[in-house]
Amino acid sequence: RSTLFPYTTLFRSLAEHLGNDIGGLEYSEANSMLYALTWSDRGTGASDHEHTIVAIDAVSGLTRWTLPVGQASRISVNQVTGDLAVLDGSAVTVYSGQDHSVLRQGELLRPAEDIVWSPDGSRIAAIEGGGRIDVVDAENFTQAVPTILAGNGLDLTDIAWGPDSQSLAASTVAGSATRLSSNDYSAR
Repeated sequence: RSTLFPYTTLFRSLAEHLGNDIGGLEYSEANSMLYALTWSDRGTGASDHEHTIVAIDAVSGLTRWTLPVGQASRISVNQVTGDLAVLDGSAVTVYSGQDHSVLRQGELLRPAEDIVWSPDGSRIAAIEGGGRIDVVDAENFTQAVPTILAGNGLDLTDIAWGPDSQSLAASTVAGSATRLSSNDYSAR
């Protein structure tokens, strides 16, 4: 129970500092940065197009930079480089974790709900409607494996890579979870 206290304190502090509309948090050990995707405060009449990434130095707690990202819905960090993938529908933009410059942009096959970078930084997995997962090469966004169907067609809520960057785990709205190894990809 005591391990939850620091996270609770962290999230309260972030909510006080960044507001209540935090769309995603990612920590990069590669550059000791905490990235927060913040959504505009809808109560003030702000546009839904005013989403921002805030890069916070995890050591000092100081904001290093902010970046407007349109209607971006999710973020994922490359644990090798500290670079950041930002999802907006089917578009993915990769920003430098150092200076937030655009490194590359690409399109997924379909609009996605979430993206997750593989631990080795070589691929990005995207959750799409109907239990679909697409895995793309992180450099050129070409499909790395055939579309994976998980969760018996139910919408997925979460996805995670195994430490080997070869297997995935996915969970559904109904609460079931499934492990997908690279051996399963060709059969789907």
